[in-house]
Amino acid sequence: DKDGDTAEEYSLAYLVPYVSQNPELYLLQMKDEVARMAGVVLGMYRTVVMLLSRPTTPLGDEVRDLKRQEDVTDLMEEEISSVLAAAATDSLNASGVAQINTMMRVINELERMADSCYNLTLNLERRYVKKYVFDEAAQQDLIGYSQQVLRFVEYIHDHLLRRLDGDQMAHAFALEKLIDEGRDTLKRAARKRIKRKANSIKAELVYIDIVGQIELIGDFALAIARYQRELPQGSNHALEIAAQERDKAKGR
Repeated sequence: DKDGDTAEEYSLAYLVPYVSQNPELYLLQMKDEVARMAGVVLGMYRTVVMLLSRPTTPLGDEVRDLKRQEDVTDLMEEEISSVLAAAATDSLNASGVAQINTMMRVINELERMADSCYNLTLNLERRYVKKYVFDEAAQQDLIGYSQQVLRFVEYIHDHLLRRLDGDQMAHAFALEKLIDEGRDTLKRAARKRIKRKANSIKAELVYIDIVGQIELIGDFALAIARYQRELPQGSNHALEIAAQERDKAKGR
């Protein structure tokens, strides 16, 4: 299982000495690694969404598993970055430079998403340990909000490292607008509940923190969409052609 790596197992260091021979080829390979990292993060957030609906379930195993995956994403960012840096040679074409810049930014946002997923898990564990009970309607609203953000994360995952056209960016902005509105609605409702029932303040503060962490994941997803908008048209094809030409040149 590719997503089952531990931080000790994941390494791309063996590639670095060879990257300068055909940087475009290795950039194409790094796109697969970025997609792999995005898959880990998407799996982490799907786990969080599932845990949100299980407030009475102990989370010890899930917390350890999410921490393992968060450690893996930390290392993936470091290892992918090292290969991308090695590929940034003077002979790299403009499409390659654009791909490096975008991938560097994307993996940084993915790592931040993984951090938020782990922080969410810690908040959910705290909710269980402290026996905080959210109002039933508030609990359902929170689940709905998390699923709304999940749809955005899945959209970004499905369009990863592709240049987004105007309609796709408009869809991304519309999703983010709904997420911001949902955040405001949930936080406003939580503050009203605090005023009505002062002894619920600790539970409501955890609730507000969970909402904030979920919203951050939406922010990171929008940042990825914006970075990908900067990719030049046809950049993938340009990389493939350049990689083939280098191979032919070496064969002569």
